[in-house]
Amino acid sequence: MKLFSIKQGSLLKSITTKSGNRPSDIAVTNSGNLVYTDYSLGTVNIVKDKNIVEMIRLQNWKPQGVCITSSGGFLVTMENESSKQSRVVRYYGSVQKQIIYGTVAVVVVNQAGKFRFRYTGVNHALNAIALSPRGITTDSQSNILIADVYNCCIHIIDQDGQFLRYIYCKLSQPWGQ
Repeated sequence: MKLFSIKQGSLLKSITTKSGNRPSDIAVTNSGNLVYTDYSLGTVNIVKDKNIVEMIRLQNWKPQGVCITSSGGFLVTMENESSKQSRVVRYYGSVQKQIIYGTVAVVVVNQAGKFRFRYTGVNHALNAIALSPRGITTDSQSNILIADVYNCCIHIIDQDGQFLRYIYCKLSQPWGQ
């Protein structure tokens, strides 16, 4: 993993993961520390200065995506070892607080973990295949952007789950945040 200065374009820091493999996903905590998932080791790690600290070691699950919540917790997407089940788990530090099972949909919960809404896509000319979310983020207006890998587009919904529009510009299997 490499950190570059946006202003100068110069390399500021380079860090090798514990496994030596590329991370499945990365995020930055509110305090500026890098967090990454290591699929091959089944771990979620935090980088403080140049030290890598294992925060979470999963049993029978492999971590994929990670994001930092506004309250400082973590949401980790994962699949089981046979790749037949997926789920999202909410953590505070290394403590598991909630499990949300995968449903080929975007499931939105509030800070307390209570269900708000579920988004499964919209029927439009490009949506020939069911929604296949492979990345999610929010913008400055709290809209939710969802990378749909098989329909090759980005869905944009508002914070209440209402479809606003999609971005379709000849993307090839968009993936990630």
